[in-house]
Amino acid sequence: MHPGAEASASRMTTTVAGPPWRLVTPAAVVEFAWRGDRWAHRVILPARADRSAGAEPVSGSASIEWASVEGPLPPEDDPRWPASPALVNVTSVLAAAGPALVGVGLSGRSHFSATVAADPAAPGAIRFEIACRLHEAAGWLGSTYRSGGRLVRIAATPPPARLPHTVTWAYSLGPEGPFAAVGATIHDATAGQPPDHEWAG
Repeated sequence: MHPGAEASASRMTTTVAGPPWRLVTPAAVVEFAWRGDRWAHRVILPARADRSAGAEPVSGSASIEWASVEGPLPPEDDPRWPASPALVNVTSVLAAAGPALVGVGLSGRSHFSATVAADPAAPGAIRFEIACRLHEAAGWLGSTYRSGGRLVRIAATPPPARLPHTVTWAYSLGPEGPFAAVGATIHDATAGQPPDHEWAG
């Protein structure tokens, strides 16, 4: 299949539904669930040995799940700088590349926005594009995920000293975890972390 045709087919088979919000692509599902005072999300992908073309991943032993970590997290443990962007409103849009979910929120004096869609450059992955408008010096700024016993943190590049300032970062999420970060670095922070919290979707 011609690459252009493949991308077109992917756009046609990506769907959104909600609320609660759900983005379904040919090889991944993103689910947003309300937790306390914000939306948390998880990405469900088929295990490497079970990636049937066009088969929707289903939560369970044959799938890999990456769940966002929300709220303050040690060592920062500061509610103004949550482990992942605080999103309080999520909705669906139809972008040029296909269906997507967009979210906005506020933590402390910082305003977050996020776009979530199928990754056009990496079939089977989900692309996250994040922005944060800063009005004070940043503590932790980035995104955090758990999968099995792993904890992975995506740290946004430190902003310049001048304020206000908008910091942006982006990354893709596939079965092996986050990759292709732009404006951020990816760290495996598994050691010394508490066990996973069960997803309450």
